[in-house]
Amino acid sequence: MGRLGPGSGAALLALLLALGGALLPVAPASAAALAVTSHRDDQFVAGPAVPLAGTGAEGARIEIRGSGVETCSTTVRGGTWACRLQLPNGRTVLTVSQLETVSQPGDASAAPEPTPAPAPVELRIALRVLGAPAFDRPGEILTSGIVTGTAVPHAGVRVTLRPERGGAAVTESCPPAEADGAWTCPLSVPAGAYRATVVQYAPDDPSEASPPSAEVRIVVDREPPAAPVITSPAEGAELAVAGAAFAGTGERAATLDVFASGQRLCTAEVRADLSWRCEALTIAAGRYVVQAIQRDAAGNISNPSRVLRLVFRADSSPKPSPEETPDGDDDGDSQDPGSGEGSPGRGSGDGGDGGDSGDGADTAAPGSGAPHGWTSRWSEPSGFGSALPAVATALRDPASIAGLLLAALFVGLVALPLRLLAGALRGREPMRLPALFGRNQPRAVTGLGSPADGVAGAHAVVAASGGVATGGSGGSGGAGVSGSTRRGLLLAALAAAGVTTMLAAGLHGDARDVRLLTAVGAALVMLNGLGILLPAVLAGRALGEPVRMRLVPGFLLAAAAAAVLSRLVGISPPVLIGVVAGAALVAGTPRSRAIVQLAQIAGTTILALAAWLAHDAAASVGGSVGLLLGETFAAVCIAGFGSAVLLALPVAGLPGRALFAWSPLAWSLVAVPVVALAGVVLTTAVGFPVLLLVVAAAVTAAVSIGTWAWVHFVEPALVARTPDRVD
Repeated sequence: MGRLGPGSGAALLALLLALGGALLPVAPASAAALAVTSHRDDQFVAGPAVPLAGTGAEGARIEIRGSGVETCSTTVRGGTWACRLQLPNGRTVLTVSQLETVSQPGDASAAPEPTPAPAPVELRIALRVLGAPAFDRPGEILTSGIVTGTAVPHAGVRVTLRPERGGAAVTESCPPAEADGAWTCPLSVPAGAYRATVVQYAPDDPSEASPPSAEVRIVVDREPPAAPVITSPAEGAELAVAGAAFAGTGERAATLDVFASGQRLCTAEVRADLSWRCEALTIAAGRYVVQAIQRDAAGNISNPSRVLRLVFRADSSPKPSPEETPDGDDDGDSQDPGSGEGSPGRGSGDGGDGGDSGDGADTAAPGSGAPHGWTSRWSEPSGFGSALPAVATALRDPASIAGLLLAALFVGLVALPLRLLAGALRGREPMRLPALFGRNQPRAVTGLGSPADGVAGAHAVVAASGGVATGGSGGSGGAGVSGSTRRGLLLAALAAAGVTTMLAAGLHGDARDVRLLTAVGAALVMLNGLGILLPAVLAGRALGEPVRMRLVPGFLLAAAAAAVLSRLVGISPPVLIGVVAGAALVAGTPRSRAIVQLAQIAGTTILALAAWLAHDAAASVGGSVGLLLGETFAAVCIAGFGSAVLLALPVAGLPGRALFAWSPLAWSLVAVPVVALAGVVLTTAVGFPVLLLVVAAAVTAAVSIGTWAWVHFVEPALVARTPDRVD
């Protein structure tokens, strides 16, 4: 045998080890412990599909169970296992069990040689899962800027939009989901088409977010449709109280509603040829302002249509619906509520809420998306101010000449005769109204001057600096009235004026009343703050004189009288008086006092005129915001002009008295245009009693001039002859 080299020993050792390994049995690789390696306990997982994996005994069967989870079964191969699970949202506890071993694969002709069966092993692991939320409508969504969907209750929501025409993606943070999982997201992106996804996240940890939802196409359309057109019936038509037919044109696929003084009469879908038709529910007999609005497929609401002034009479038999058979009963139970031709409800008698009797007045067309119920009517017109003419229309309308006639009546038959009457009764015992804010204080305390100054007892006690004056000592009416009491009285007066305005406008018994009350309250604050207080304070400061203000109970009485007249006669929009306070200088010349009073008349008139112009602009806003703005500006306009006419009267302590006392010419130059503007607005109202107004003005003139003549001519002659009869 030859001699071995240096490396021969190592090579021989390797050969022996190889031969020995081939002859000795291999230990099975089944000693691996059961474990989950893909996730840790209490880990957050995005998405319901969870690939769970781990290790176990070779050939063992693994089963995974959990509440609300479909059981998953797999086998350990090569010491590892994997199972794909679908987990619900929330925290899920999974039980992983290693149950038994299975035969190893080998030669089919040989007998199977199973590995030893390990003892059953079990472990638990908890996972927190958050899957993707969803849009309410898959595919394509047409919207005016609001999208909705479902998510985990109270989860945070983010919508990501990618413009189809290119550009950076925009992520919108939305309000959290509601308790029922519904979420609503207003979008701030411009109009256009977008590809959108939505994710949800834990409210306390935005980093734990779900995977994105399936992509949808969102088309944002913010352009409201044009105002619909009512082609039938014609202006001034007389209709039956039930079944009156309306027709016109609108935007294709829009949902259209017809309203009579805020009460919905019927609903229609605009056809492909742009026409629509519907038949009205029952409405109380009377005069109404009728308009239509339409809502396009995206949810944008149009401006109201042109105003129609119609008369509904109870002496006409209602028209049957087209769907009714000649022999069918007319109880309306079988009619299609989607056509707006359901069971007519009984009118309430005031024309404002006859359709709210629950007999179908709130029924909208199927699929129109129109909401129902008390709160849903927030976005419906109340009818208040709808008959207010546009400025351009009023100036072109030949009927606007009625404003000039009203001004002539006011000057010739009301203002000047009342001035004669006041002069004739001067010095006689006056009728005093209840004391408010120091009304009965001595004139030396109040500084309001004599009756000839035209400001006695009519104005208030709020210093020009903005503080509330306490009046002074020695007076019985207001020296003891605290600032909090004064503010309380002011709020009470504004509330009383607001209630009076609401009663004049008419109540509907739904959310529109809340919106209208908000508008009226804002209007009264604007009138008294910007129309009375601010101009008077600015005028006083310009003159270097302090100005005081006080509540005037007579204004509330005038407002109540105007409201009652509007309701009795059926004037729409109603005649309103919105001011509850007046202002005057503490001292000063007749000229300076006249300037302060002129500032109030001018401030109220200018504010009313600005509100008239703004009312036209508010019509372009659309939606519930546009309705709220329109009602606010309408209330400022109507109540402002009505108040300006009252303030211009040259009697008692009204501002017109001080202006007339200083210069009758200046008073005329102010009063005539103020009343003319008010006449243009007020005489366009439905049911405005022009004839009654003329008769009342004539009676006022006759009584006033007759009393003046008696005091100046007849009474002196009788007094002069009295001694002769005694002798």
